Amino acid sequence: MSNQIQRLEKEIGVQLFKRGWDAELTGAGKQL
Repeated sequence: MSNQIQRLEKEIGVQLFKRGWDAELTGAGKQL
C-alpha cells in the first residue's frame, strides 16, 4: 500500500515540476 502511495506522490511531483517548468519557460519567452 505504501509503495502505491509513494509511486503516486512521485508521479504527481513530476507532473507539478513539469508544469512549473513550462510556466517558467513561457514566462521567460514573454519577457523576451
